Amino acid sequence: KRSGEIVPPSAFIDYAEITGLAVPMTVSLMQQVRAKLGALCHDMQELKVSINLFDGHFRDSTIVEDVRRIFGDGPISFRQLVFEITERRPLADSTEAAAVIGGLHALGARLAMDDAGTGHSNLAFLQTLGVDVIKIDRVFVEMIRPDIAQVPVLDGLIAMARDLGTDIVAEGVETEEQARYL
Repeated sequence: KRSGEIVPPSAFIDYAEITGLAVPMTVSLMQQVRAKLGALCHDMQELKVSINLFDGHFRDSTIVEDVRRIFGDGPISFRQLVFEITERRPLADSTEAAAVIGGLHALGARLAMDDAGTGHSNLAFLQTLGVDVIKIDRVFVEMIRPDIAQVPVLDGLIAMARDLGTDIVAEGVETEEQARYL
């Protein structure tokens, strides 16, 4: 807020998604990313910028045109963009979602399934929609403890990602033990 108070996303994201405000908020965020991170991304070509999308972005291809318009002639290349599919609600139309994902892929951007294995994340989308990155939720990483030899669900997610040929990101790694296990 202007007062300096920080409002966590959990306080407004659901409202923004339900009212349709999340789409213009995403456009504004992308414009800010271009303005504030453009020089850094230009200098560091391997730097990736992740932007969350929700089910409303996958209902028509407007987001693809927004991405093209905002990043098309700027210092941040499409290959530096990773769009994270956050499924607080399930994707309603897989045909339209596939068209949006195809459009983003055609630009050179990558897609990540955020919080894989939790919520509404549809594991079928990992193969059918062409997800490039699987982000393993921190809840599975937190299962790695000294008294536990194996974490079968985590192991299964990692094996599935390898079999699909996707990259893997584990969220919430806080200990050396977790890093070694992964």
